[in-house]
Amino acid sequence: MNLFSILLTHKNGLILAGSDGLVWLLIIICLPFLVMFLNSIYERNRGRFRNLTYSKRSNNNHASDRKVDIRLIKNFANRPSVVTMIVENNTFSSVDLDAPLVIFNAIFYQKTFRLRKVNGVQIYPLFLESGRVHNISINLNGFYSRNPRLRWFPFLTVKLKDVSGRKYAPVSVFLKPYWLP
Repeated sequence: MNLFSILLTHKNGLILAGSDGLVWLLIIICLPFLVMFLNSIYERNRGRFRNLTYSKRSNNNHASDRKVDIRLIKNFANRPSVVTMIVENNTFSSVDLDAPLVIFNAIFYQKTFRLRKVNGVQIYPLFLESGRVHNISINLNGFYSRNPRLRWFPFLTVKLKDVSGRKYAPVSVFLKPYWLP
């Protein structure tokens, strides 16, 4: 008996080393991952199909299509010094935004900052009416001067939420780090 068949020996003496045994072993190993994958898809789409009506609607007035849009724009394609965050309120109601989180992401490490002031003026919580746009220029050199290791982080993510606690989808942008040529 080789080591593989010894590891797959059941306490009653059954050996799962045949082709049927390997298939069942792969099924047993892959089944929890399949369940987690299907559960994540279900959680993502749970409330999406709840209140469907089968009448014809125009796309520009559909309430679920109107949301708060967040975009990040770099001033340079590689190694930008300024990232502009554009927040556009496309909902029918006004939104009270809390201070955004700026997250520098590496593969296994992240550094989080909260933007409390812009140019020395505290503007958060920000009241954004329906149809309004808000621009913030985030100067990355201020972060880099205080922590030079941040130049090596390849991603910048911005997370926003309401004062009431509703979270909006985070937006990321790729910053070319100094270890890439």
